Amino acid sequence: MLGQQQQSLRQAEAGSIVALSRLDAVQTGDTLGVVDGSAKPELPRAKNLEPVYSLAITPRNRQDEVKISTAIAKLLEEDPSFHWEHREATHEMVLWGQGDIHLQVAIDRLERKYHLSLKTHTPHIPYKESIRKATS
Repeated sequence: MLGQQQQSLRQAEAGSIVALSRLDAVQTGDTLGVVDGSAKPELPRAKNLEPVYSLAITPRNRQDEVKISTAIAKLLEEDPSFHWEHREATHEMVLWGQGDIHLQVAIDRLERKYHLSLKTHTPHIPYKESIRKATS
C-alpha cells in the first residue's frame, strides 16, 4: 500500500508494511510468516499486563443493553489487555484497562463503531456490613 493506493504483491520482504484481508482466524498477537516455504514461525506471545484502572459503564438507552455485551466481546478480542466483569452486588458492568486514556479510547470505540450511547462512572464498592454484637 502506498497511501490509499493498493498494489498486489506476491511476496513481501522483512520490514515491509502490507495489508492483508480475510484473516478471520487470526487473533491479536498471532505471528504471520513462512519459513523455508512451509510451517509458520511461532514466536512467544507477549504477556498481557494486569488491568489497574476500572470504569463502570451503563447504556443510556435500554435497547443497547443487548448490544453492549456483543460489542464488549469484540473489543476484548481486538485488545486482550481489557477485562470486564458484571458485578451482581452493585448491578454494574465494569471495564478494566491500563489507565484512563486506555479506557476512554475503548469507550469512544464502542460508541463510534457499535453505535452505543454509554454513561461511565467510578464503580461502586459493595459494602457488606454485619452486626457483630449488641449495642447498649
